[in-house]
Amino acid sequence: PLGTRKQGSFLVSARYNYIDWLLRRFGTNDTGSAFGFFDTQGKLVYDWNAKHQWQFAWLAGSADIDNEKEPPTADINDDWRSKNKSGMATLALRSIFHPRFLWTQRFSVVAGSLKSSGFFENALDRGTRQEWTYRSDFYYHPFGQSVLESGFQVQRLRENRTENIYGW
Repeated sequence: PLGTRKQGSFLVSARYNYIDWLLRRFGTNDTGSAFGFFDTQGKLVYDWNAKHQWQFAWLAGSADIDNEKEPPTADINDDWRSKNKSGMATLALRSIFHPRFLWTQRFSVVAGSLKSSGFFENALDRGTRQEWTYRSDFYYHPFGQSVLESGFQVQRLRENRTENIYGW
């Protein structure tokens, strides 16, 4: 519980990959590949008053692949190192205007990037993505088990990608 009146709560978690460390430690990683990831996520909820609740949530992470040994048939276009990073954050306001009427507004941002290079450190792939979203949902409970739902969403997406293919 958060605050003096205990009107909020939170949850946070994080993970990290140790598999490559274990494989090297026990001498079983003869492929020469290293894979690693890290991610974190969380949610914060706060009851502003009896009719309004704020929510904030996020998820972010990265993944890396790194081949350490040259394969016998190394090609200039083979992925050698890849890095991927992405994240999402959302802010929401839930409002109860009547015991039968609920309105939720949500604003979200998603972003990510990718970078890949070959054995000879040549750029193979590069890209980014950004997304902005506003969503509004209405819930009405007129009687019994009936629920009427309605809503709309506005979204903007921007993306770019460059791919290089090399010849000998």
